[in-house]
Amino acid sequence: MGEYSERALGFPAFQPRRRARGRFARTWWGNAWVEGVEEDALDKAPVKRGRAYAYAGHVGPITLSAGRISATVYDDHSSHATTVGVERFDPAQWRRLVAEIASRSGYLAALLERDLPEDLADDASAAGVFLVPGMGDLEPECSCGEIEHPCRHAAALCFQVAWLLDEDPFLLLLLRGRDEDDILDRVHRYASGSGDDGVDDAGGAAPDDAAVGAPARAAYAATIPALPGVLRPEPTPAPVGAELPAPPVAAVDVDTLRDLVHRSGERAREYLSA
Repeated sequence: MGEYSERALGFPAFQPRRRARGRFARTWWGNAWVEGVEEDALDKAPVKRGRAYAYAGHVGPITLSAGRISATVYDDHSSHATTVGVERFDPAQWRRLVAEIASRSGYLAALLERDLPEDLADDASAAGVFLVPGMGDLEPECSCGEIEHPCRHAAALCFQVAWLLDEDPFLLLLLRGRDEDDILDRVHRYASGSGDDGVDDAGGAAPDDAAVGAPARAAYAATIPALPGVLRPEPTPAPVGAELPAPPVAAVDVDTLRDLVHRSGERAREYLSA
């Protein structure tokens, strides 16, 4: 497999929509994308106009591929070739993302059900991998020649991409460089016990020290060594209330015992009469 996916997807143009109150997109991923676009903007005015263009259906069919979005965007009397570049992850970032997904069985199960969990964005960010583009991750270009970053045409294109992410958040992974099948394949290889996703920085086989942590499957499959030596149990003390053997009884001289009792009685009477 190459470093980046060669897949390109085409989507028909959106029909005009009525403006909705509140958030622009319907899902968490779509709105997170919108927040990233607005954060990256140097001027809010063209972004606001771009939002209006998106609602008005001024964007033609959209083509989306690794690191690139493109479409023709229309004004009232002209059209403009518009593209938005998206920063792609490098191999080290992909390795960390794959390790994060493989370390949690819930993430892998969700991906197999074609669900991209929202929590993955936070956990990936903690590992230094930011799924949602932010400041500096987007590079708009447009034939309109306007100097805004982004211009209203590029902003309109970005806003409509949020609607695409509402339907399929996995498109965000493709924009970052790899498609859904590629990610699942790498996660399976990592989780199978090999400890890597099969690709190093140069696109070849990953070295052994590229592994991050230990896969859970390998840890559970490991044989536990025997303990050194034999542990002998301590003797168990007799429980409270148990019958103990009676001590041996020595023989007693009866005559001597009677004499001692008599003497003791005589001495007691002497003390009392004194």
